[in-house]
Amino acid sequence: MKAIVITIILLLVGATLCAVPACGPDKDTTDSPPTNPPPEPSSTELPPPPPPPARPEHWHPKLESGLNQLIDAEEQGDTELFAMAAKIGLTTDKGVRVAIECKPGKAEAVAEAAVKLGAEVVCIYRDAIDAFVPINKLIALADMSSVRSVRLPVYAAPMSN
Repeated sequence: MKAIVITIILLLVGATLCAVPACGPDKDTTDSPPTNPPPEPSSTELPPPPPPPARPEHWHPKLESGLNQLIDAEEQGDTELFAMAAKIGLTTDKGVRVAIECKPGKAEAVAEAAVKLGAEVVCIYRDAIDAFVPINKLIALADMSSVRSVRLPVYAAPMSN
């Protein structure tokens, strides 16, 4: 009985070894073509997507894109509609609250110049100014050499609901 079990085990092991291919190639296949060549590109494939649109040339580089878009909307007469869609709060005299970043030590001078442009300065802290600025004066504000950037304010949001 023991001899029969050993014989069956040897037969199974032999059959398994014959069914499994040996490790490594039997012949040199480095010059042979691949068995499944890559499919040829068909005419139904979509072309690559176009590059994203470039920033319009008339946009001011110191202004945040949302403010540049707001200026464009004002020129087209869609200020309120754009501001509502972009969740930008406007004042009744078509001013927008902005955060102005100034060069070191220039905040007071920029604040005075902003007031002359018709802005209402809310506060000054170090080199930052928070102010309400008329939309049509944003480019003049950004053109000042002491201004680094003008952006929309960032409001805190609660972490829980």
